[in-house]
Amino acid sequence: MYRKVSAILLSFSLVIPTFSSAAPVLAASAEETPSSVVATFADMNGHWANDAVVKFAQAHIVTGYDDQKFHPNEPVTRAEFVTFLNRVFRFAGNGTSSFSDVKPSDWYMDSVSKATQAGLIEGYPDGRFLPDEPILRQDAVLLLTRAFQIGSRAQDSISGFHDAVDIDDYAKSAMASLTSEGYVTGDEDHNLHPKRAMTRAETVELLNRMIVWMSPDYGDLKTKEIKGNVIINRPGTALQDMKIDGNLYVTEGVGEGEATFSNITVSGDTFVHGGGTHSVIFHKSNLSRVLLSKKNHLVRLALNENSSADIVEVTDPSIVEVASGATVKELHIGEAAGGSKIVNNGTIGHLKVGAAGVTVNDKPASIEKDGDKNVLVLEAKKESHSGHDYTSGKLTSQMKGDWTYGKFEVRAKLPVTQREIAKELGSSRSYVSRIEKRSLMKLYHEFIRRSDEAGEITIRDL
Repeated sequence: MYRKVSAILLSFSLVIPTFSSAAPVLAASAEETPSSVVATFADMNGHWANDAVVKFAQAHIVTGYDDQKFHPNEPVTRAEFVTFLNRVFRFAGNGTSSFSDVKPSDWYMDSVSKATQAGLIEGYPDGRFLPDEPILRQDAVLLLTRAFQIGSRAQDSISGFHDAVDIDDYAKSAMASLTSEGYVTGDEDHNLHPKRAMTRAETVELLNRMIVWMSPDYGDLKTKEIKGNVIINRPGTALQDMKIDGNLYVTEGVGEGEATFSNITVSGDTFVHGGGTHSVIFHKSNLSRVLLSKKNHLVRLALNENSSADIVEVTDPSIVEVASGATVKELHIGEAAGGSKIVNNGTIGHLKVGAAGVTVNDKPASIEKDGDKNVLVLEAKKESHSGHDYTSGKLTSQMKGDWTYGKFEVRAKLPVTQREIAKELGSSRSYVSRIEKRSLMKLYHEFIRRSDEAGEITIRDL
């Protein structure tokens, strides 16, 4: 799975020295291009975290002090830790900070503001952030699970550590998640030391475990298989012929730009938070779960050339295009994704719509309110055949053996010329009664009626 590192490398029992008088250099712009020159620090020669520090220093994620040293055993402050994460994900938020102890003139104000808008930090109940305080290990782990969107894990994974009882309740799930993934291993005495300060060396080593490749690369990519997470945080990135045994993150740093992927396989989740209306494109690629969640602006996900995805979840308004030959097994449109647009020329196995204003091939397919009930509204299809106009709508429902599922009220607005069909059915409601009696089996019902005008079908979930 992920590369294992000896417990002593991330030992949580390191002695934390007092703060150095040297001032940290943390004002490097996140826009800088990673250097091709190997970054070296006088105090890192032979250090167990040297490779990770060099890697992330070249990417301008971490920097040294003004004395040309890295000070690996110094504690990382809360402001510094948030700045590191901002440089990795390049959050797009802006504005002033809402914390009483973070001023516009503070070098970390921008990073704190962006991290707040991204949902990473909340601060303390009294409105402070305490930016200059060392960040505790449990708090660092909590921010990492939020930034990398790592789901909750059963707390059994931390029960084997002697000091698991010292973890505050709000951080237990996060600590369990990172230990389950193998990112946090504890020390040789099976302790996590959740309330000790995180050192600079430990922070970089932990980031190194969680990020295997990041754009633009800090060196040539020589392998076709990446065992770990990949982060795309700048526009114009193109990856091809690659197997990612981890998650793929298209971050806010891509902005309104484009990211292109050709012949890649992602075994983990694909998170899309950046890109514009011409942006995140997959050719001949196989994806597992895809999450589209870009705030304030549309992002376009295009699955081309026989690409496939098991699940696509849309939580914010987006454009999803499924080209001919491409396949999506399940496509879920969340409640907050109203106005999303689906262009389907391929195959969508199951479509679940939970928002208003959603279109499929420019036709409405949305949930609307009718009193206190949610109503699925389908627009009937009108077409000509053998010189006659036909209007049809189709509903397929897979029953689950419970009378509370699969019950539908079908209201059909029939043209006057089709009264004989209404007579044949008796009434639309009586027909529904017969449908409900068959709710323990697969229901397949299709309206086809001959008409000189379009009909209307509304399907109400009872």
